Amino acid sequence: MHYWRIALHGLTITKRKKRKKNLTGQTMAHKVLQYKGLRKHASRFFLHKIITVIFAAVALFFASCDRDVMFEQNKRIPESVWNLQDSLSFSVEISDTVSLHNMYVNIRNTTDYPFSNFFMFLDIRFPDGQLMRDTLEMELADRTGNWTGSGMGHIKANRFLFRTGVWFPQIGTYTLTMQQAMRIDALPGVSDIGLRITKE
Repeated sequence: MHYWRIALHGLTITKRKKRKKNLTGQTMAHKVLQYKGLRKHASRFFLHKIITVIFAAVALFFASCDRDVMFEQNKRIPESVWNLQDSLSFSVEISDTVSLHNMYVNIRNTTDYPFSNFFMFLDIRFPDGQLMRDTLEMELADRTGNWTGSGMGHIKANRFLFRTGVWFPQIGTYTLTMQQAMRIDALPGVSDIGLRITKE
């Protein structure tokens, strides 16, 4: 310890000398590490907040999309072979005669499908018994032979918008019937067919 003395009226007073604290290299390094640690913690905190906000936005987007879907159903075709005489029917209950809708066909095909395009008959029977027929054409592969659908394996998925601004004038059950129109008795490579209806 360091002391210094003061002579006062014949008395000697000894006081402890204060030492100045000098930051050694080790202390400085410790301070730097503490600072870096705080910055790292803050970065992780803000990154976590950003990820949380992104996930919340994505969830909200998909939730809003799901609210717009008023009907969706997919049906599997046995052994991925659609026979000419076989048809697929979808029953849709309609209670809203004011809103406009969009209509889609969902198709899952395998890489065994022998054509680039696909023709299909669509019959729509109204609640009062009226019948309307339409013919749809969809492109499953482009001119170079690449499949238009998504999927990494031998299954490719497509969704085709075939009608927009559809107004259902009657309340009740609409029956939509689909039949392949490729003029082949047993059409290979079609695994699933579906119908999707959303509010516009």
